[in-house]
Amino acid sequence: NTQYVNSDFTIDGTFTDASGVDSIDVEVSTDNVSFSAADPATASVGAGTWSWNRTIGAQADDIYYYRFSFTDLADNSTQLTKTVNLDKVAPTVAFDSTTPSISFNGPGKSATGNGNMDLDGTITEDQGVANIQSIEYQLNATGWNGLAVNGTYTVSAINTTTFPDATPLSVHVRATDQNGNVGTDTFTINVDQSTDKPV
Repeated sequence: NTQYVNSDFTIDGTFTDASGVDSIDVEVSTDNVSFSAADPATASVGAGTWSWNRTIGAQADDIYYYRFSFTDLADNSTQLTKTVNLDKVAPTVAFDSTTPSISFNGPGKSATGNGNMDLDGTITEDQGVANIQSIEYQLNATGWNGLAVNGTYTVSAINTTTFPDATPLSVHVRATDQNGNVGTDTFTINVDQSTDKPV
């Protein structure tokens, strides 16, 4: 099995041998084919146990194969290989920085009207609708009002008669995602109460 490390590490284990282990040579490879002497080149032998300590220093991140050659006092030998994944670099964590996009249904971002009017549109968010925290609107600078959080929205029954005639009424819509990014757009209603008067 693979041992995952990010700093100095130890590989150790146990052994049984009738005559006793005389030496353990250590080699290293990055392709599990061509091996060369490791540093240190031998492991420590105890009473039925063994260990090898590696100081990585400037050793590059990679997957290494360490081959241990055990030789007993009767000159019999056996080998085992340990895979070590060396990775000293921490994961990169990125937070969403994309602002929700707001669009109004219909051509342009302005219209002339009077009486009660509705305004609807869509919200898009790169993390999906589930990442939208809030959708709000305000008329001119009268304060923000909440809307249902969805991929679409409707500002209903905008009573233009409560605003000065022949002046623009700004409908501001903003969406905030869970990451705190805010998207804002504005639709202008040119209030003209004469548009439906009898001729």
